[in-house]
Amino acid sequence: MEGLWFRAIFLRMYETLIGQRTAIFVTAMVFGVSQISATCDFPGGGVVFGLGCVSAYAMLKDDSLIGPVLFHAG
Repeated sequence: MEGLWFRAIFLRMYETLIGQRTAIFVTAMVFGVSQISATCDFPGGGVVFGLGCVSAYAMLKDDSLIGPVLFHAG
């Protein structure tokens, strides 16, 4: 579900407004912040931010949610 929200909806909307690189950065930051409350043992903002960037890049590269969903499942 978070792949749908962060990649398919927000990433596409922000990409048209602020550009591709900034959209990746913004959605990765929001993704990282959303994960803080999801776990009690937060591994660090850099790790989640990095994973968010990779997932966003995969979404834009293939124009599909399949890459981010498989990456997140792994």
